[in-house]
Amino acid sequence: MAVTVGTACVLPGSVALAIVRPPEGAVKRLSIEHPSGEFSVELEVQQSGRGLKVVRSSLIRTARTLFRGELLVPASVWNGEKPLSSAEGSRTLQHA
Repeated sequence: MAVTVGTACVLPGSVALAIVRPPEGAVKRLSIEHPSGEFSVELEVQQSGRGLKVVRSSLIRTARTLFRGELLVPASVWNGEKPLSSAEGSRTLQHA
C-alpha cells in the first residue's frame, strides 16, 4: 500500500501530488506515514511520450523483533533419549 501511495505522490494530476512536494530527479525517496508507523518508499521514474512512468519501486524497512515467546523442548532432545509421548520431562527455554 505504501508503494501505491508513493506512486500517487509523484504522478501528475493526482490528488496526492497537489499536497506533496516530491524531491526532484529520477529517483525519489518518500516517507509514507500510517497509523502504526512509517515506511520509506523509493521510486524511479522516467518521462515518456505518454507521461510519467514508474520504472522501479522499493519499500525500505529496517529489521526489528517480530515476536517473543517460549518454546517447550522435550528432555529427550537434550540428552539423546527416546522422545516422550507427552509434555512430561520438557524444559522451558526463554530467549531475550
